[in-house]
Amino acid sequence: MSIAENRKAHFNYHIEERFEAGVVLEGWEVKAIREGQVQMTDGYVVIKDGEVYLIGLRINALRSASTHVKPEADRTKKLLMHKEQIRRLSGTTEQKGYTLVPLNLHWKGGRVTPWPKARPNTTSATPSKTATGSGRKGD
Repeated sequence: MSIAENRKAHFNYHIEERFEAGVVLEGWEVKAIREGQVQMTDGYVVIKDGEVYLIGLRINALRSASTHVKPEADRTKKLLMHKEQIRRLSGTTEQKGYTLVPLNLHWKGGRVTPWPKARPNTTSATPSKTATGSGRKGD
């Protein structure tokens, strides 16, 4: 079941490949996602020190959030992927100038999963806009 979709990415990027990754979330974020309080249009993925992070995924806290938790809507979230996938993505983004963009946020086995994707830059005047994506074959 799809939670949120980045339709803007389909327009702005040529999707070459899809990958699927898990997301490390806090409890209040899971509750807010279940209530539909998520926006991913400005999201992108970076690779730092062999780890993958999702930046710009906005999860708005519910009004009934706990008082001992200070929710941060634009917190950087860590993505969970296999090391071999991370190495492959890292090489692609560094050598070919691709950008990793989340395309879809969905539940899988009771867990939230984003789909990052890639596209090569089509114009030389703008920064590289490429995405790499989900892991599903035939998409």
